[in-house]
Amino acid sequence: MKTSKFLSVFLATIYLTVAIFTSSCKKDKGEAPTIPPSSSFVMDFSDFKQNKSGLAIQDSTQTNAANAIVQVGVWNVILTVGLAVPVAAFLESFNHQAELDNDNWWVWSYSVPVGLKTYNASLHGKVVGQEVQWEMYLSQSGGFTDFKWFTGTSDLNGTSGQWILNESPTVPTTLLQIDWHNNVDGTADIKYMNVAPSTSTHGTENGGYIMYGKTNNTPFNAFYNIFYKSQDNLVEINWNRTTKEGQIKNYIFQEAGLN
Repeated sequence: MKTSKFLSVFLATIYLTVAIFTSSCKKDKGEAPTIPPSSSFVMDFSDFKQNKSGLAIQDSTQTNAANAIVQVGVWNVILTVGLAVPVAAFLESFNHQAELDNDNWWVWSYSVPVGLKTYNASLHGKVVGQEVQWEMYLSQSGGFTDFKWFTGTSDLNGTSGQWILNESPTVPTTLLQIDWHNNVDGTADIKYMNVAPSTSTHGTENGGYIMYGKTNNTPFNAFYNIFYKSQDNLVEINWNRTTKEGQIKNYIFQEAGLN
């Protein structure tokens, strides 16, 4: 009887210990890190959409103004066409909940349609020190599997960070570096920089970039800076987000005496 009673107490103690340990582990999971805002990934081109721009750009030549809009559009195409899949996958992540895996990565798993195809996405996030590390894996049925399309880091407050995007599963080399800031005063900026290797078809523009920002300046409170590496040329576009009035500085044109 004593042995049976001792065994019962022993088993109850083991059960209680396991229950407390399990409960403690669940509490230690904490909450998933906050995904950086969509503005950290997708630049705002809304004021420069073809046939919809309300910009009354003040410039000495209409050609210069038209060229600036075209130049902004080139970067827009890279994002919305060339990188449509990772962009769509990132934006879809906000509609799903994360689960903690065995390696302490929070994982958002879901499918996302792009055109006529559907992709399986897996966004991974892990808090390491004072920052969050991010990895996005994408798979296509009948095609590639678990391609790491982009990685990134962000601060815990979601005010700054960086993304590195690869070109494609068939060209798995770096293409774009995105640096972003969302400041507490409402100002913000995002910069796309070409980081393609020399072996890539985009390698000639390695170091070229477009940067968009919102400021509290007057009269112009928004800007694009576009730098063409191969031409060593910087184009500055400044405008007012409300009135849509703005100005353009093209340094090649300035040197030629056209501005």
